Amino acid sequence: NYDVNVFSGEKVIFSGEGLQIGERILWNSTWHLAAIDQLERRAVLAKAKIGWNDAGGAWQEVNTHSSAIIGLCDVISHYGNEMNADDKSRVEKQISNGCAYLAACQDKARELGYGDGPLSHDIIGHEEHILPADTSKAVVAWAKAAKIAKDKDQKKEYLRRAELSMKWLLFNAKPINSK
Repeated sequence: NYDVNVFSGEKVIFSGEGLQIGERILWNSTWHLAAIDQLERRAVLAKAKIGWNDAGGAWQEVNTHSSAIIGLCDVISHYGNEMNADDKSRVEKQISNGCAYLAACQDKARELGYGDGPLSHDIIGHEEHILPADTSKAVVAWAKAAKIAKDKDQKKEYLRRAELSMKWLLFNAKPINSK
């Protein structure tokens, strides 16, 4: 740790203690809070009882879930070997939780008559909004989750859902009920 003094001429205009210089300082001090603690708390608040409550609101949007899953998969891919078994298991549980929410949104779109593949934007009030951008992000999330999934059935299910969504994107995609 270093103490820092910034001078303007002979006058100290800023002084700080405890400056750290090293590798992965920000990562080491934030990853657990962002990847585990925060999502576990937001899972408890989720009205759908799966996935997470979006930060700052009552929605549970597909796009934010997909982004979180993609990030969590990167955490496992890049740092999984450095994690203790409990932390790794907790991250994997959040990936499964997020993928379950995406699956519920895909099932909801099919139930509403939009066919196989697209996802409802949110199953708590925005079910009729079918956005290709949501579906494309879900494809990436499921594909990355399948790559790291240990359970063969779970891996197959993620790939099946990703393939359904990709086919929809390639052959049927258009925004539906978006204003």
